[in-house]
Amino acid sequence: MHHQLFATQWDPQRAPYNFRNKTKGANWALFGSLFATHTKDFSRSSLSAEESAEILSETFTYCADVSIGRRSITNTRRCDWWNDRLAELRRSYRKARRKLNTIKKHNITGDLYNNALIALRVARSHYKAAVDKSKGNLIQKLVDKLDREGPWSPLYHEFKSNRSIDLAYIQNIKINNRYTTGVEQTAEYLLESLVPDDRPENDTDHHRQIRQWAIEPLLSPMSDLPSSDEFLGIIQSLPLNKASGDDKISNKMIKEACKLSGDMIFTVFKRCIAEGIFPRILRCGNIRIIPKSGDKPSDDPKSYRPITLLPSLGKLLERLVVPRLLPGGVKFHNRQFGLTLGKSTTDAVISVRKFVTESKFQYVLAIFLDISGAFDNAW
Repeated sequence: MHHQLFATQWDPQRAPYNFRNKTKGANWALFGSLFATHTKDFSRSSLSAEESAEILSETFTYCADVSIGRRSITNTRRCDWWNDRLAELRRSYRKARRKLNTIKKHNITGDLYNNALIALRVARSHYKAAVDKSKGNLIQKLVDKLDREGPWSPLYHEFKSNRSIDLAYIQNIKINNRYTTGVEQTAEYLLESLVPDDRPENDTDHHRQIRQWAIEPLLSPMSDLPSSDEFLGIIQSLPLNKASGDDKISNKMIKEACKLSGDMIFTVFKRCIAEGIFPRILRCGNIRIIPKSGDKPSDDPKSYRPITLLPSLGKLLERLVVPRLLPGGVKFHNRQFGLTLGKSTTDAVISVRKFVTESKFQYVLAIFLDISGAFDNAW
């Protein structure tokens, strides 16, 4: 069974990731019944796998817009001084306030009331002091940047457009001893550095053979198709705390739709596996760039980590495909700890320590090899 090569594509003209569906308090019964009335749109036998997947995604979006609605997540209120430390102090302050209110509600007096009152005042004092300090630090950084770059700094345009200011981004990215000058240029260079384009001209003979296999049609239909029970079992195990992809289709929507239309949705996934196709719309990711931990230079692309938010429907299809590509499970060496289910860096450290302590020699020599960007550039 051959499959199309997976590809990612960045399109700067696509709509921004600026809304979510109002899932809290949603009328899921209306969503499920409305979805059930449109199942024939994507389950027709005349459709290809690509067409069925596109219509399925559009059906989810339409039913969610009609029955659930959208809410904007664009933050129009400037709060560039906010950080994780302030969020922690605010939680402590609110917790102390709730405790004092509970004590008042039950008419409790004495030491318990006095201690709760003192705890509230201390938490409030720490929180307000931290807010003032954070605001002052931001103002000082902005003033320093304006002093360096003058009144026509890109910072002026950030304020004028009322966009949230990220001081890591303000430093921009360094290219051959020159800095990027805009959001588009910075984004393009980050993508080129962190998620390099596929370049067939650099292929080896092995790579060219894989490409040829990927475009060849299937010699015979796929016979090992998933069962309905397997599909519904995966649906029930879908976690609800995972971010959705660019299509905004969450696992909660998939679960609710499958209550009445599970069999019809299942036909789309069976068609994809039978044709050996992973539809493009189910593998189009939304890349978010986040800074790495530690004191790293903000103008170095390697100081950032790309996180790709993939469509939930695509991840569902992946869970159906993987057992058929690897029926006996993934075969890794017993010393493989990275990207391995049930193992972590802690297991690697324990393994090394065990090797050292059990060695019969007085000295143990270790060689560590770090391959830069190995995962991002691997086939």
